[in-house]
Amino acid sequence: MTPVGSGLLALDEDGTASSADYYLRLTNDGGRMLKGQIALTATRPTQPVASGGGTTLAVVTFCSQADSKYVTAESAGAQPLIANRTAIGLWEQFTLITD
Repeated sequence: MTPVGSGLLALDEDGTASSADYYLRLTNDGGRMLKGQIALTATRPTQPVASGGGTTLAVVTFCSQADSKYVTAESAGAQPLIANRTAIGLWEQFTLITD
């Protein structure tokens, strides 16, 4: 498809709905591949996540009462969630959505 106007394409131009931060997450994972932090793969490591039909309320973090460590979603959530972080970073932030 030939872009019209400014030459910019929408996030879902290819028919795959994705969140507004998808390309930031994808770029982050690409950098992690180059640094050897995650496996180099021919398929995209980060899957697009469309905003659901619910309402986005806030960005939240979760802290374990047992040892005061933050829950993390390593590999863009592809790994099981685990509370093992002492500080809040990108992987320790979650979007709260209600239906």
